[in-house]
Amino acid sequence: MLVTGIEEYNKKQVKLYLDGEFAFLLYKGELSQYHIKEGEELAEQTYRLLTEDVLVKRVRLRAMNLLTKRAYTEQGLRRKLREGGYPPFLEDNALAYVKSFGYINDESYARDYIASLSGRYTTGVIAAKLKQKGISDDIISICMEEAQEELREGNEELLYELIRKKCRDGCPEEPRERAKLMRFLASKGFAIGEIRRALNNLT
Repeated sequence: MLVTGIEEYNKKQVKLYLDGEFAFLLYKGELSQYHIKEGEELAEQTYRLLTEDVLVKRVRLRAMNLLTKRAYTEQGLRRKLREGGYPPFLEDNALAYVKSFGYINDESYARDYIASLSGRYTTGVIAAKLKQKGISDDIISICMEEAQEELREGNEELLYELIRKKCRDGCPEEPRERAKLMRFLASKGFAIGEIRRALNNLT
């Protein structure tokens, strides 16, 4: 493989290009340590040492450090590693490593996330937020079903709380104002049926 480019990434690291494509990041001192120079061939032995030992240890450590600070979904951790300049094959290695210890589990993440947001957001909004975090539809469905009763109660509490805030002087009787209130509540993710039931209970 030919070293076709060495580009400064930050004060400590450089981007290494092999055969015209970005390969990975290295610390500046590693260029001299492994005798890497632009325009010269990178020995196969050196490439294997870097990709199978040096960088693997580095990306695994990075993943572990990230997980000690907060929980991540698989997609979230992958995105964070990519931001650090790690190519996909190193992301895969790090993810497999942390998953082997159970440090990353999308189902556990989804359950905890649902519990933390229940009563603060509607079921639909919680599902949408999980989707944005890269949780699969299957896992969302399973975890939502498990927390069905908790979510139903949380939804109900949130709905009544919003109605009370919007109707401090009582629920509107005039059809236009009542329809306006229903549209507002529907925009927050509540179903029309549950909105009607709640309004009827409060009038």
